[in-house]
Amino acid sequence: MKHANLTAEPRTVLGKKVARLRRTGKLPANIYGHNVPSTAITLDAHDFELLYRYLLPTTVIDLRVDGQMRPVLLAKADVDPRTGRLVHIEFKQVNLREKVHATVRVVGAGQSELMARGEAILLQSLDAIEVSALPDDLPPDVAVDLSALIDYNAAIHVGDLPLDHSKIELLTPRDELVFKLAPPQRREEELEAEAIEAQLAQEQAAAEEAESATEET
Repeated sequence: MKHANLTAEPRTVLGKKVARLRRTGKLPANIYGHNVPSTAITLDAHDFELLYRYLLPTTVIDLRVDGQMRPVLLAKADVDPRTGRLVHIEFKQVNLREKVHATVRVVGAGQSELMARGEAILLQSLDAIEVSALPDDLPPDVAVDLSALIDYNAAIHVGDLPLDHSKIELLTPRDELVFKLAPPQRREEELEAEAIEAQLAQEQAAAEEAESATEET
């Protein structure tokens, strides 16, 4: 997957004083990682907000700090609940030759015939999976062909997801449900009504048969 690019500056302002940075259009951030000392940095808030719209947890960012290029993943983005603005960023530095654990979102692609006819709704039980892979082998997402859901009994589990298992190790249990179909509410009510009618018909038939047997004796 293509790397994103970002530039940062070393930061000496810490603690509550970082509020002054934000007022000048700067965004405080930190870099950490395995055998990597925590590093305080400052980002241009506008530049990062533009990039943030397209960032995924699996996007490798080439972060240039003080002339040094550091490959990182976005670990955490803190948002002010009142304003919705980003207030602090955490990056995890990675070694491109070492596997990392990551969360990869799962998305449905297309639709089944039942869905196209309006006879079924899609239920998604799992939005993301956990994987281990080299940073450059992490997929942006896992797209699943929903046409395989041919009836209400069909289901797609984690083990069915299209992954390159030669590069990506699946950490989420393979038997966990991801997608299945369900009848629309009206159709579900119709099916329940049909089942009740069938049950009543069977009971009535059994009663008539018993009554007929009694008359014969």
